[in-house]
Amino acid sequence: PGSRWEKAGQAAVEELLSAHFDGRRLFVSMHDDLRKVAQRILQENAGDYCWSLDFDAAFMRRLFRHGFLPICSELSGGHHGSEEPLYVLLPKLHRERCLLRLPHALRIDRGARKRSRKYRLTVDLAFSEVMQGCVEQHGESWLWPPVRKIFTSMFQEQHNAMRRAADL
Repeated sequence: PGSRWEKAGQAAVEELLSAHFDGRRLFVSMHDDLRKVAQRILQENAGDYCWSLDFDAAFMRRLFRHGFLPICSELSGGHHGSEEPLYVLLPKLHRERCLLRLPHALRIDRGARKRSRKYRLTVDLAFSEVMQGCVEQHGESWLWPPVRKIFTSMFQEQHNAMRRAADL
């Protein structure tokens, strides 16, 4: 609240970033048809990344549904204390992906099963700890505070919705 970037206004910051990216990355907003954006990226071979200033959970969910991996970048050097940070959302459209099959579909050979006895795979039990572990291991590189905040909010919404459904 009250940062230099907020005082400048979103339109002015978007204009500044348009010049910064110089057409190398597409601008995308929460109001865009993401199916059309994805088609444009693929048809025009427009690189993997777009950019946006819309840090919104509903927008983030739409990005995920359309095949984007929303990451974040800090462009202003704020982490060195010289300026207020300017965080930019960089939705990445992967042209190839890797998926983890659900446990019932996995075929694990005996040797791998034996070596894995000391490990345990869980889902949704340590969200904050895993995110913090990523930051500790790799630095904030793409998990800057605004994205962590939205991911945490989305996780809590999903967790609460599943709890309510279980109570029915």
